[in-house]
Amino acid sequence: MKVIRIIQFAASVAGSWFVGSFCASIVWGFIYGIGQSVIEDETYYRLHDAVARYGGVAGVAFAFAIFLLLRRPAPLVLAAGHALATFVGFIGGSVGWQQGLWAYFGTFLVFVIGVAFRALFRFLSHREYAHNAAS
Repeated sequence: MKVIRIIQFAASVAGSWFVGSFCASIVWGFIYGIGQSVIEDETYYRLHDAVARYGGVAGVAFAFAIFLLLRRPAPLVLAAGHALATFVGFIGGSVGWQQGLWAYFGTFLVFVIGVAFRALFRFLSHREYAHNAAS
């Protein structure tokens, strides 16, 4: 692996940790902003730090998975995944705090599965075209 790829990978992981923590905190704050119908004060303050920490962990896992699947750092893919997870977390958070967290963290898994299928189909189509071109 080239040195520039290692630096790009480290930057992607570090940036994704920061963005994951930040976006999880934004979703958590949005849920709290809705009020007592969604979350109680005690629950909000008890889980605030844990949500931010797990957001960072999810961001790192997300960046690592994307790097493994695409074999290169992909900042636009990471940004799209974080933005989608935040948006879906807002929607789920409108229903309840647990649903909001499930929606936020679950979106990362769904997004990675989507990228995996795209990478697989891209690989298969390139292999098919290469096979046809050689004939």
